[in-house]
Amino acid sequence: MSKKNSEPVSYGYRKISLGEARQLSDAWLDNSLPQSQWQIVAPILKEKKVPEVAALVIEIIKRLGLVRPSILDVGCSSGYYYDFFKWAGLSTRYVGCDVSPHFVALARKSHRGIDFKMAPMTELPFMDGVYDIVLASGVLHTDLGYRRALVELARVSKKYILLHRLPVFSTGSKMNLSYYKKIGYGVEMMEIVFDWKTLLALFSRLKLNVKEYLAGDRLDIKSPAYWSTILLEKHTHGRSV
Repeated sequence: MSKKNSEPVSYGYRKISLGEARQLSDAWLDNSLPQSQWQIVAPILKEKKVPEVAALVIEIIKRLGLVRPSILDVGCSSGYYYDFFKWAGLSTRYVGCDVSPHFVALARKSHRGIDFKMAPMTELPFMDGVYDIVLASGVLHTDLGYRRALVELARVSKKYILLHRLPVFSTGSKMNLSYYKKIGYGVEMMEIVFDWKTLLALFSRLKLNVKEYLAGDRLDIKSPAYWSTILLEKHTHGRSV
């Protein structure tokens, strides 16, 4: 996805150390980001057509066969997934959550009557096992506390966690989890690229089964890595976290 007649949304990847990543860890709190993203999202919303990047999420949710599922959208930005679900004819009980007060303010302004909370992924303000599906699209890789964040995603989920737009090295790669610096929506920020071995260890510890794994577009970095979609299911027996 690119800005019309302008530079790409995301570019300039450079591998960095954990220390450098820490210095950029609050980039998504930048107050310019909501407006920059909105310039891209608004024309899509005006068309009232589900974009290709969201179609896979909707397809997976429909395949689960749940009747009016409750969905928590973690890292919801301006809440556009609510619109995508509606246009796709997917009846849901939707709640959005984002760490940025600027994004939450925009979400509330553009979606009257929808519940949006402000909180980090690592401290979700919800009870255990409340939501049929917890969606984390394009967000887990932005938080250095990803381990704790995944614990929280699993905790508040009743059954499913859907990780979408997650940067993952090729499953056959020997690369380990790495940190990158890039420009996103005009802001310098850090991004984690996960390796499959690390993810599987985290999933196993949290008793999460991988139900589906799909590799999407390739990242603009030297080592093969892909924007991935992973559907996880909680074990039905025993503690999940």
